[in-house]
Amino acid sequence: MFLRSWVSGVLILMIGGSACIHISPQNTPPNNRDIKELIKLQTKRESIAWEMESTQEKNKKNPSEYEKKGDLLYKNGELGAALYQYVKALSIDPKQERVLLKTGVICLKSENFEGAVEVFNQALKLNAKQALAHEGRGSAWLAQNDLLKAEEDFNKAIAMQPNLWRSHNSLGVIYNRKGQHKRAIDSYQKALGIYPENISLLNNLGYSYYLNGQYEQAVQPLRTALSLYPNYRQAHNNLGLVYGMMGRYEESLKEFKKGGEEAPAYNNIGYIYYLQGKYPEAIRYFNKALELRPSLYVTAHKNLKRAEEKQSQDRVNE
Repeated sequence: MFLRSWVSGVLILMIGGSACIHISPQNTPPNNRDIKELIKLQTKRESIAWEMESTQEKNKKNPSEYEKKGDLLYKNGELGAALYQYVKALSIDPKQERVLLKTGVICLKSENFEGAVEVFNQALKLNAKQALAHEGRGSAWLAQNDLLKAEEDFNKAIAMQPNLWRSHNSLGVIYNRKGQHKRAIDSYQKALGIYPENISLLNNLGYSYYLNGQYEQAVQPLRTALSLYPNYRQAHNNLGLVYGMMGRYEESLKEFKKGGEEAPAYNNIGYIYYLQGKYPEAIRYFNKALELRPSLYVTAHKNLKRAEEKQSQDRVNE
């Protein structure tokens, strides 16, 4: 009974929330509002088709037919339509563990995290040793910043299936949020042992080294990520941070420019100088950022004001 009531409500939850999909670095992220509207239209279309289908035709179909149709729609990026097919499959047979997992994944991608928890809970009632359900529920807890529950689920998932690189990666995220950077580094290294050429994992490892003050060690994973995908802006910016903290300012500025536009790059290098107490250099670069883009006024001006105040304090203390 629980599942049937959930099935009838999940579409409302999906439409009511914002939506996002996982995309590769080569693609441009669609607007969240556009995705939300797209899912709404896809769901409405499938609902109309379902209502028009006669009871006799429905009875002829089995859950696997709806699942296969859902898989095809999912592959084509039609999340709302795929979800509706999975819901129809579950309305016939609520104890389909595989379909529940697929439904939970769509809830995660659509940022319906409460719904995802419900779906993965149902999957775990059917099979308490389902590692992917623990991983999925952990992802939902992490998205809601419930680090304790998320960590517990990811550890359970890994205990059942050690090669789940996403769970290792997510533990790294949790440990960094908790300030446990050495543990984060260990988690990312384990994930890379499973998926060695994943640029996100390489970037995460490099950034964790940076957070832990291990600047020399941070360089290699970031450069490896960039060798695999030269236009990876996040890795360029993180490498810029690392070079800056190492005192390699020209290389730092170069990486910041590759990671974005020129004005923010000057603001970033200015902030590096500011963190290192080099206030005249910081002021110079903050001013440069403001000259190039006055729209950076709020961020760059705040940084400039802080640097000028620090410089004045240093002069008083001399």
